[in-house]
Amino acid sequence: MKANICGPRIREARLKSGMGQVDVSAALDVNHGLDINQSKVSKIELRKRTVTDYELKALADVLGVTADFLLEDTSKD
Repeated sequence: MKANICGPRIREARLKSGMGQVDVSAALDVNHGLDINQSKVSKIELRKRTVTDYELKALADVLGVTADFLLEDTSKD
């Protein structure tokens, strides 16, 4: 069972920005005080971890995209 719909878009935005998962984790900690380590970022991208509304907003900020962009479900299933 998939835990979120935003994982693939988070990965897409992260790669487009040139950031690694560790970079995203560090930015979430420094800019938003969120404890989301590299392993959790990976699980989010793989749709194995849920994402709260405030985490989604912080991820959008760190990645330079909108929350709406992250919520666009591009999966076929």
